[in-house]
Amino acid sequence: MLFYYVFALGVLLFSISVLFFGSVVWMFSVWSDLSVGEILYQMNVSAEGTNVDMIRDYIWRYGIWEILIIIIVLVTGIYLYKNKRKYIKPFVVTFVLTSVTLLAITVYKLQMNLDIVSFVRDAVQESDFISENYVDPNEVKLEFPEKKRNLIYIYLESMEVTYADKSIGGAFDVNVIPELAQIALNNESFSKKDCINGAIS
Repeated sequence: MLFYYVFALGVLLFSISVLFFGSVVWMFSVWSDLSVGEILYQMNVSAEGTNVDMIRDYIWRYGIWEILIIIIVLVTGIYLYKNKRKYIKPFVVTFVLTSVTLLAITVYKLQMNLDIVSFVRDAVQESDFISENYVDPNEVKLEFPEKKRNLIYIYLESMEVTYADKSIGGAFDVNVIPELAQIALNNESFSKKDCINGAIS
């Protein structure tokens, strides 16, 4: 009876590792430059309106093979248990070790592509920036100089940073917005370091 539980847990672990590995490989083949924030956002919004072709692509490219591999392992295990019991233990040990290896490779790939450790560290790290820099306008007296200065605020709407060159996140070989790109790199542009990260992910 104990063997049944071990075998069932082994198959479950193997199934999870295969599905997890295949899903991560597919994910990075479709979206090569994902971030943890993007994934968490997508997990928390409705999937309504999602193109079903994307789901079909996953099923045809990876899903069917994943299910076939799991079925083959399950059928082989049952056959060995019923007909060649001396091979069943090495078989179970082999696919459990394979499962652990696949999970380790998947976690490593996620870390290398997403840098999850840095994301978690930044998420739990406390910051005094707001408490040290925020000033409540209701609690301070604003004093203007006698000679007032004009503030010119330029707002550029719907500008595509994709027009920059590929080296800094754009899509072109030649940067056609060099001045704007430099402003973005020298200031806050809400993107990755040394990159303005255009619309192409």
